[in-house]
Amino acid sequence: MTWIDLGTPDMAAMEAFCTALFGWTIAPADPAGYRLCTLRGGLVTALGPAEDAGAPYWTINVTVADIRATADRFTDLGARIVVAPTEVGTLGRHTPGRCLL
Repeated sequence: MTWIDLGTPDMAAMEAFCTALFGWTIAPADPAGYRLCTLRGGLVTALGPAEDAGAPYWTINVTVADIRATADRFTDLGARIVVAPTEVGTLGRHTPGRCLL
């Protein structure tokens, strides 16, 4: 599975914008503030509170067999993991776009 997340400092404005522009159905926020967005019943993205100051940003998520091994491989290649892999509800673990090369 591959999907994108959008971190935003203004969730209400982004929710209104994405609903109007893309026609997404946006679920109520989970305890962490994330809202899953669907189109015709399929998951397309999640909107979440910005973890970084500044403008909204997109994070690309891809499925890997072992997130820890993948993160270790990135660091072996010279990347710096800024946010460690974390649990994402029932969707598994991820490192939210914070790998710097």
